[in-house]
Amino acid sequence: MEKFRYWLVLVCFAVTMLVLTGTVSADTWYVDDDGGVGINFTKIQDAVDAAQDNDTIFVYNGTYDEQVRVNKRLTLKGIEYPVVDTGGIRIYADGCVIDGFNVTGMEGTGIYVYSDYNMIVNNSIYDNEDDGIELEGLDYNTIKNNWVFNNSDDGIDLDDSEYNTIANNTVFNISDNGMDIEHSFNNTLINNTVCLNTGSGIKLKNSSNNNIRNNIIHTNGGAGIYLCLSWGAEPVDVGSSYNIITSNIIYSNDCAGIELAEKSSNNHIYNNNVFNNSNGIDLDFSFNNTLKNNTVTANRYNGICFDDSDGNTISNNSVFVGYGDGIDLENTSNNIITNNTYPLQIKG
Repeated sequence: MEKFRYWLVLVCFAVTMLVLTGTVSADTWYVDDDGGVGINFTKIQDAVDAAQDNDTIFVYNGTYDEQVRVNKRLTLKGIEYPVVDTGGIRIYADGCVIDGFNVTGMEGTGIYVYSDYNMIVNNSIYDNEDDGIELEGLDYNTIKNNWVFNNSDDGIDLDDSEYNTIANNTVFNISDNGMDIEHSFNNTLINNTVCLNTGSGIKLKNSSNNNIRNNIIHTNGGAGIYLCLSWGAEPVDVGSSYNIITSNIIYSNDCAGIELAEKSSNNHIYNNNVFNNSNGIDLDFSFNNTLKNNTVTANRYNGICFDDSDGNTISNNSVFVGYGDGIDLENTSNNIITNNTYPLQIKG
C-alpha cells in the first residue's frame, strides 16, 4: 500500500509539472527606434530573434529600416502604425499575426507569406516594387482590413493557395491587377473595395471553387472581375470554373463588369449590380454558367454578351441597355434565356 501511495504521489507531481510547464505565460517585448525606459530593443528583428513561440512584440511608432523575418509563432502589434521601410516583412512560421504596420519601399513584395494560419490585419502596404501581399502554396491565412495601394505589380497575389480569406481590404492604384488569384481554390474574397487599378479589379486564372461576394469593384483599367486561363496554359486546359460571384457592385470599369473567358465554365453569377462598364457581363468561349437575378444597366455597349459560349442559363435578370443590345448572342447555341426583366433586346 505504501509503495502504491509513493507511486501515486510521484505520478501526480509529474502531471502537475507538465501542466505548469504547458501554461507558462508568454513574454511581451517592446520595440522603439528611439529606445527609452521599458524598451527592450530598437530593432524589430532583434525582438523577433529574442522571442519564443506565442510571444507578443509591441512596436512603437517610428521608422525601421530593416527586413523583418518572422520565423516563430509571434504576434507583432504596431502602435500608431510604425513604418517598416525598404526591407518588407517575411513570415516563415505558422500562426503569426501582423497587425498595424506601414510596409513600404521594398524592391520586391511588401509582405511575403511562406506559411499557413497567419493573420495580416490593419496594415498599409504601399509603394513597393512588386506585389503588396503575396501568398504562394499556402492555406488558411486571413488578410483583413488592410490598405494596399501604389504597388508596382499586383495588390494581393495568391498562387497555388487554398482556404484563405481576403476580407474588408481596400486595394487601389495598383500597376497590374488589384487581386490576382492563380491556380488557387476554395478562397473567400468578401467585402473588399477594389478600384483605380491598371489591370482588372479581381482576376482569377485557372482558379475554381472560390467565393467572391459583397465586393465593390470600380474604375479599373481591365474588367471588374475577370475569369480566364493562366498565361501560357495549354489550350486543353479550362479557365476558372465552379466559382460563386454574388452580391457585388461593379461599375465604371474600362472593360466588362464581369468577364468569363477561355473555357471558364459552371460558374454561378447571382445578385450582382453591374453598370456603366464596357459590356455588363461578357462570356467568351465559356460554357454552362448560370447568370441569375443580376441587375445589368446602362453599360456602354451590351448588357450581357455571348461569343462562342453555349449551354449557359440566363434567368431572372434585369437587363436595361445602354447603347447596345440587352443580350447579344454571337456564334452561340443551346443557351436558356428565361424570365428576364424587360425592356431588353435580344440579338443573335
